[in-house]
Amino acid sequence: TDVFITTEELVALMWKNGYSDQERNALQSTFPADYKFHYPELSALFDIPEEDTYKFCMRTRMEQSHIGELDLDKIKRKGFIRDHWLIFGTGLIIFKYFPFFNYYFGVKVFGTSMWCVTMW
Repeated sequence: TDVFITTEELVALMWKNGYSDQERNALQSTFPADYKFHYPELSALFDIPEEDTYKFCMRTRMEQSHIGELDLDKIKRKGFIRDHWLIFGTGLIIFKYFPFFNYYFGVKVFGTSMWCVTMW
């Protein structure tokens, strides 16, 4: 795993920390836009201890990483209402043949509760 900061991130950090336009432009004209500044380079460039630059770069990479995040649209189950009515149908068949359950419970109580859950 690389521990780095991109040129755009570094220029944004320089702006945030009060570096002049001339210094930021010099950095942009010297390094290509897709250049990755690894933590030893940043340590030497800005005279900061390597441990601090490593921690900062690692935190920056972790904040921008997709690892550990779940995209709800990708993991969300499709057919929510269909699944509820399949459960209702299965439950109705089970309750129909199970002792002590009748039409009133199967359709009125269980059906109404499933409808309420679906519409909630």
